[in-house]
Amino acid sequence: YGNATSLAIWPGKLIVQLDQDEGAPGGSKLLAFDCATGRLLWDRTKPTHGSWASPIIFEAAGKTQIITLALPLVMSSSLADGTELWRAELMEGEITPSPILAAGLVLVVNPSSKLFALRPDGAGDVTKSHVAWTAEDNIPDVTSPVSHGELIFTVTSGGLLTCFDVKDGKMVWQKELEL
Repeated sequence: YGNATSLAIWPGKLIVQLDQDEGAPGGSKLLAFDCATGRLLWDRTKPTHGSWASPIIFEAAGKTQIITLALPLVMSSSLADGTELWRAELMEGEITPSPILAAGLVLVVNPSSKLFALRPDGAGDVTKSHVAWTAEDNIPDVTSPVSHGELIFTVTSGGLLTCFDVKDGKMVWQKELEL
């Protein structure tokens, strides 16, 4: 499919997530550009590959963080200089759903497998220490979740719409859509 991630913007900075297939020339990178001039602000190599998810940016734990999903990691990087803040080895398969932030948690979909809620205040490898909860039923394969802060909504390619509680990941309801 080629590169299909969307850009992310934060006042004055344009963020580009470039996750390449394993072994691609140049490897995977996270880049920041000055919006007004196009000047490259920083360029960081990433130990990841294979992603079509788009990055998100938010403030948490006293830092402005960029969250990216790519095989095999959920990564948080500093907006200031691109250095890695934390990582969780949770991703597998074709990563297409993008992460979201809801109720102070980073929500990520491991396609057709699990929905993870991570606390964004860690450092280093947080795979075992910062997963708040997981859900395993009716997990989307391609689409990104959405939330209004209390509930999370997902839909599978087969048309199964599911609502989860953001506090604990428990399913609230589900509905099959007519396709």
